[in-house]
Amino acid sequence: MAPSAKLSGTVRSAQTAAQDFPGLDVRIIDTLTVSCNLGALVLEADAMARAGQSADAIEARINALIPRGRLYFVVDTLEYLAKGGRIGGAKALVGELIQIKPVLTIRDGAAAPFEQQRTRKRSIARLEEIAAAECPRTAEAHLAVIQVAAEDEALALSDRLKSRSGIAEVPIYELPPAIVVHGGPGAIGWASSSRRSRKPPKCEWYNPRNDGPLAPAAGSRSSHVRSFQVVHHQTQEGRGRREARRGVHAHHA
Repeated sequence: MAPSAKLSGTVRSAQTAAQDFPGLDVRIIDTLTVSCNLGALVLEADAMARAGQSADAIEARINALIPRGRLYFVVDTLEYLAKGGRIGGAKALVGELIQIKPVLTIRDGAAAPFEQQRTRKRSIARLEEIAAAECPRTAEAHLAVIQVAAEDEALALSDRLKSRSGIAEVPIYELPPAIVVHGGPGAIGWASSSRRSRKPPKCEWYNPRNDGPLAPAAGSRSSHVRSFQVVHHQTQEGRGRREARRGVHAHHA
């Protein structure tokens, strides 16, 4: 079981190593995730193996659990996204000037933009809102804060998530290198996993070229820069506020 092949070379290394042992039943699973979500899958597989479950049963169970993980994080600077060729230098410069703090997620095994926020405070508050909506409030749920060089903010976020989710323990882990290369120091987020199936949040990508949400690294097959803008579904609360404002304006008119 390995981190996402789109973020790490571990899967390819395992496949190469397995070729040296043709007589062994080697199962290589690309978990399409990283960090504590990968750890949760490993613990589940270990528990099944100790209980005497077959390799087929373990493989099927892990593949069924993979889509149920969630991981969101925000970055403190756009510098590393620009260095990796994920956004253009000009876009990064403008984003820094107006304090754009994108919220990113792991989608289909790759780091992808979810939405944008202005200021770090707002982006972290948005992380809490997403966690409240996405993390199931059950004994089977696992929720953790992930960070690099943001310990104080991580402690505060962990306390607030415990309060909002009702989950007794929200541990704090360091982000893995596969995420740090995108976010750099100051990146912070959360990851959750559950044994119960759930649907991913609705998110419409604003992408006029219709070629995916995030530009690949410079020099790859499609190294042009893609839009970082996202048009996301508004909540009922947001719609209500807009309707209320329109009503006030109409009254004054």
